Amino acid sequence: MLKGLGEFSMGGEPPREWPKTQHLAAGLRIFQKEKSRWQAKMSECPFGRFSARFSSSSESGVMPHLVAQGPEPAQLLQSPIPETGLLHIGRGSDNDCAVKWDRKVSRRHACLEWGGSEATIRCLDGALNPILLRGTSCQEARIQVGEEFRIGSTMFHIVSDSPESQIRQLLEADDPQGSNHTQVALRQPDHRVAMVSQFSHNLWLSTSDRELSVALIDILSEVIPHATAITILDCPDPDSIRTAKPKVLHWNGGEDTDRLKISRTMVAAAVKQKQSIVRVRRENDVAQSSPFSADRGRWGFCVPIIAGSANAWCIYVSGRFGEADSLPPGLTPDDLAGDVQIAELISQLVGAIRQVRCLEDQFSGMRQFFSPSVVEAVAKANDGRTLKPTENDTAVLFCDLRGYSRIAEKSKHNLQRLLDRVSEALEVMTTNIVNHDGAIADFQGDSALGFWGWPLPLTDGPLPACRAALAMLNTFDLANSETRNSDLKGFRIGVGIACGKAIAGRIGTRHQAKIGVFGPVVNLGARLESMTKQIGCPILVDGPTADAVRASLPSTEGRCRRIGMIKPVGVNAPIDVNQLLPSEKRSELTDQNIVDFEAAVTAFIAGDWDEARECLGQMPVKDRAKDFLLLQIASHNYEPPGDWTGIINLTAK
Repeated sequence: MLKGLGEFSMGGEPPREWPKTQHLAAGLRIFQKEKSRWQAKMSECPFGRFSARFSSSSESGVMPHLVAQGPEPAQLLQSPIPETGLLHIGRGSDNDCAVKWDRKVSRRHACLEWGGSEATIRCLDGALNPILLRGTSCQEARIQVGEEFRIGSTMFHIVSDSPESQIRQLLEADDPQGSNHTQVALRQPDHRVAMVSQFSHNLWLSTSDRELSVALIDILSEVIPHATAITILDCPDPDSIRTAKPKVLHWNGGEDTDRLKISRTMVAAAVKQKQSIVRVRRENDVAQSSPFSADRGRWGFCVPIIAGSANAWCIYVSGRFGEADSLPPGLTPDDLAGDVQIAELISQLVGAIRQVRCLEDQFSGMRQFFSPSVVEAVAKANDGRTLKPTENDTAVLFCDLRGYSRIAEKSKHNLQRLLDRVSEALEVMTTNIVNHDGAIADFQGDSALGFWGWPLPLTDGPLPACRAALAMLNTFDLANSETRNSDLKGFRIGVGIACGKAIAGRIGTRHQAKIGVFGPVVNLGARLESMTKQIGCPILVDGPTADAVRASLPSTEGRCRRIGMIKPVGVNAPIDVNQLLPSEKRSELTDQNIVDFEAAVTAFIAGDWDEARECLGQMPVKDRAKDFLLLQIASHNYEPPGDWTGIINLTAK
């Protein structure tokens, strides 16, 4: 953390203690503002006389540090990489780098492993958001010292030593000879461009519009020091500027914006024409060959910042001539054009930063519905074919919330609390779908539809859908088994999974469209989910899905048992219904119970109901699938009907 900068030796005591701060960008800005006061001391003492605490890691053997910076200045965390080389990142307090302020960072999100000269960062299981590195999202990547990556709204930086040593490096880069900063002629384009390049990292480090506008003002104040006012404006609609003042994001005059004098006509013209507007106004009526040859007057210019679909910003700079705050000696009217050019250069950089952030926000929104792999596939598509509906092998998962009506009745006087609880339950569903490389197709009340097989092929069959369903079931079971209150307590789920051919992609009309899936397999998944209520099984799957589970899913992850051939209302052909179960360790049903139950199903279908009843008698008392079959037997007076085909015909939905 940035503190104690007055503790180093500079050949004598500093004029006064250096301000202490916990924000790297703020510390750099303080340095810039204070540099004139320190210039004499810096010229007298080279940077080599800093105390040994600022030595590099290669010399001192100190492990690198990870610096986390949130949207707000106070949200700064410095975490030295442990000697083990492993550093855990997450929102929970048990992490080495506990980013408690960022809800987009999971409780246990990522692990950083130091390899001596570089680090490997990887997302842990359950992490909701990917790592953003070099403009792309990833689950694992190698990074070098000095590089930065983002998770959620938090920026992370790997530094070779503590942040204090990084300040030293920045100072050395700024003035390696310890020369007088005021000797740099800011009017000279080369120097001004170099200064913009040098301090542009402050712009990239900003994580909010507020921080970006503050950093922008800081840079502009350095490269256009003779301006009396520099303002950053937000201009969402150029046509409304004439009737309503544009929003002031930040200006160099403090918080009081009532003293600002802004030409709305200039701002509207700059935004509408997407080009800089310059005006010079004399304050007398004497005709002059040059605007600046008058006794006094005002000058100003407005430079638009265009960033794709984002609202336009403007850099509004103004000044006076002919008075105490006049143009500096030697500055000519032609230099105003240079000011505009340097402002345009900075505006292009800021526009690029805002455009990147817009894309990040869009991707972040997509990640709510798609896995990182799907987002990456869509992002790489440049011909539109990725979104085009195509027929694919597909797995679908319907998940519905149970217990809603009962809880809604109890919460009718606190609807916001009810909504929060339902939202938490839906988040469990969607998170597990996305975490298992699925896509969210739709929400219907308190249910969700996920699917696999687009735009990435279904290489692992329906197994990812099965893993997602089992993870959902485990979360709800744990919430209901715990003694502490939970938003999920009292809720259960019903899940139906089916696989087969379907059309997936951008489905809809030219007026309204969405990413979805279409085909008979979707209806089949919905039917299976509906049957979970009647059969009493949380997860039901079709025959092909059950075959895939038995063939490829380890029993330590999940198991299947056959329920029977069942024909729901409104369906012509019967469905081979199977129950997806957790591992034996996490279930009340043993492997032997599954063997006994399937023997009962075989006997039931064959019409040997006495044998079926005997086998069902071996099942646990609380097994509701057993009760479902016994009820079917009892409804026919314990004898199969004469036209028995082994198919159970349901009479209600």
